[in-house]
Amino acid sequence: MKIHHIGYYVKNIDEAIEIFQKLGYKISSECFFDETRKIFIQFLENHQGGGYRIELIAESEGCELFGKKFKKFGSTPYHICYECEEMERTLEELQKENFILIREPQPASAINNRRVAFMYSDAVGQIELLET
Repeated sequence: MKIHHIGYYVKNIDEAIEIFQKLGYKISSECFFDETRKIFIQFLENHQGGGYRIELIAESEGCELFGKKFKKFGSTPYHICYECEEMERTLEELQKENFILIREPQPASAINNRRVAFMYSDAVGQIELLET
């Protein structure tokens, strides 16, 4: 599967954008507010040295999506998003490899309403699947 982006939890999205811009990233989307999860999402890309895309995710006021772990450790990468052609088939295959489905497939407003799902494995942590 092809990597679409690396997701970063950040405490302050504006501060994170400023630092990532100094590292060669450029804003590649508008800043979205995901009403369902109550989070802000901003995509940035770095076309130098391989063309990496990152997704900055920040909680809105009163949101408790990420819990105490992220608040304790601060801003950090927390998932890799992989593109897949057939969501259900990919979910089944990964479940056979001991991945646990932690968020059912649903449209993601920040990515043109393409369906995403989140899975977890003790060996690799959390991943996101993005249907192509």
